[in-house]
Amino acid sequence: GVFPMKIIFAADPFALPLRKAIVEHLKKKGHEVIDFGASEENTEIAYYDSCVKACEALQRGEGERGILLCGTGMGMNVIANRFQGVRASVVESVFAARMCRAINDANVLCLGADGVDCETAAAILKNFIATPVDEDERHVRRRWKLERSMRLSDASGLMADDPEVWAAIEAQTLQEDTEINLIAS
Repeated sequence: GVFPMKIIFAADPFALPLRKAIVEHLKKKGHEVIDFGASEENTEIAYYDSCVKACEALQRGEGERGILLCGTGMGMNVIANRFQGVRASVVESVFAARMCRAINDANVLCLGADGVDCETAAAILKNFIATPVDEDERHVRRRWKLERSMRLSDASGLMADDPEVWAAIEAQTLQEDTEINLIAS
């Protein structure tokens, strides 16, 4: 079985019916749910606010995985992937749940309440939580490149604002990718 996890959770008002089913399912499986989203008692929390709070909690190490729900899952996904260390995937099938964990080491699952029923969501959750990360060298290398892309995207505003600084960052990144740097101490 899968050990109980602390799961960071957020849903927007459009996902309340699916939210209830997922929270009940997770708790029944022994997981602790730390909820930052809308609920039946508080329907005023928008996806962009709850997603930010959930991702900040994940960055602080308050949970092992995150689950984010909105109408399509896409709004939550766009925001979540702006946070360093968060690897979010919109998932609509069991296969995608397994692959986003195994290959991309996704730590946040984004579901669209308009496209996933409760039964499918439960199967997706089971696979997202239980699937280990594939440590095959090609996948490790790809994940490293994903992290590298995030570092470049953090500085990409400089491309237009200061092309000279951007070129230096890009050159340094390329050098780090292709050479071994020895540091004398």
